[in-house]
Amino acid sequence: MREVPKHLKRRRPAHLNPIIEIEEQLDSDVLSASPSTSSNLQSEHSGSNTSSQQSCTSPIPKRSRQLKLFGSTRGNELSEVEKSSIDKSLIKMISVDYQPLSLVDNIGFLEYSKKLQPLYKPPSRKTLTIKLLPDEYNKIATILKSMLRIEHFKHSVSASTKLKEIQNQMNVPELKVKQDVSTRWNSSLIMLERLIQIKVPLSATITFLPHAPNFLTALEWELISDCLPLLKPFEIMTVELSGEHYPALSIVIPLIRGLQYTLRNKTTTTAAGTLLKKTAIDVLARRLGILESNKIVAKATFLDPRFKKTGFGLVDNANNTEKWITDEINSITRNTQENKTSNMAINREPNLLWKHFDSKVSQIRTTLSTGISASLLIRQYLEMPHLNRTKNPLDFWKQHKNTFPELYSLQLKYLCVPATSVPSERVFSKTGQITNDRRNRLHPKNLDYIVFLNSNVNLNL
Repeated sequence: MREVPKHLKRRRPAHLNPIIEIEEQLDSDVLSASPSTSSNLQSEHSGSNTSSQQSCTSPIPKRSRQLKLFGSTRGNELSEVEKSSIDKSLIKMISVDYQPLSLVDNIGFLEYSKKLQPLYKPPSRKTLTIKLLPDEYNKIATILKSMLRIEHFKHSVSASTKLKEIQNQMNVPELKVKQDVSTRWNSSLIMLERLIQIKVPLSATITFLPHAPNFLTALEWELISDCLPLLKPFEIMTVELSGEHYPALSIVIPLIRGLQYTLRNKTTTTAAGTLLKKTAIDVLARRLGILESNKIVAKATFLDPRFKKTGFGLVDNANNTEKWITDEINSITRNTQENKTSNMAINREPNLLWKHFDSKVSQIRTTLSTGISASLLIRQYLEMPHLNRTKNPLDFWKQHKNTFPELYSLQLKYLCVPATSVPSERVFSKTGQITNDRRNRLHPKNLDYIVFLNSNVNLNL
């Protein structure tokens, strides 16, 4: 029988413990290593057969690594990527929570930041306002613009030409893409409406453009269609209030109530549309709901024969306005009668015996006639049929000047056009139309003459 070789007789460990380098071992594990670890390492290299067998059966310690601070590139500072990430989180906190910019200078905030990350130094307030905030704003604005993909058709001649060609092939009107302008009212609504109008030819055009941006998704189209009916009433209200040739103050309250009623009855299908609807209703109630109790605006609505008390949303506000008008008419009547009495006293020879009696009778007559006449006057005015909403209320008061003399004087005071920037903006627009490429040599003084006469030529008729 053959003898078994010696290497087969050697004892081998039941379980192997391979050496695994763990690069992500925590520093605490390295620092907590026991002194027996070094002794085991020395005994492992002694070369004896016994120690070799013992080292195979005992677990091999993990190799220690050099201590390294988290997030460090050179051991004492953050990388640009990590610093930028923390700065972005800081900007988000300030924007979302409406924190003051002076937060970065507060001692408590600086100490808190140092505890969280000793290597991070918060930016100064000046750096926030000059660099970080504008940079983040530009990034978000670029993302929003890219979502609508409008600028490509505004700046690309080939894209706009291809869109016109597709519209001709589909036998639809040639409509250009509108772009949102921050200084122009309702421009966002106009842009979205035009997108819906040219949706089909625009979708077809995108497929023919080699470098076209990503087009709107089905969800984005649904979102636009859901928000348009909520934004359209605001444009109508803006146009109504921008009039120059009719009293616009009296229509403020009816327009606000009509806008609130319209928004409440709109049905939305998306979460964004529902949020927009709720926000619009809340803002209207908070910022414009108080105008119904404003004396000047309320009196203007009451004195407009198209609305009277019907234009108010609350009956109490309408009744209060009627009382204000009555009190003001009484004041006007008393002043008028006092002036007549003083004039009669000057013209007549005074009678000392009847002076006391005449003054008492005059006071009683003035009190009774003033209160009764004011109430009858307003009742007669309210019982008249409402003027057609499309008619001019100023024409009504010209016809009834002698019937309601006190109300006529009040409407001259309250039926007015509120001061807005609309007329000046229209003058600027007209000026831009006049000073075109064909009239670039027009003298500035002549331009002033033309624009002035265009706006006021009717005064000489």
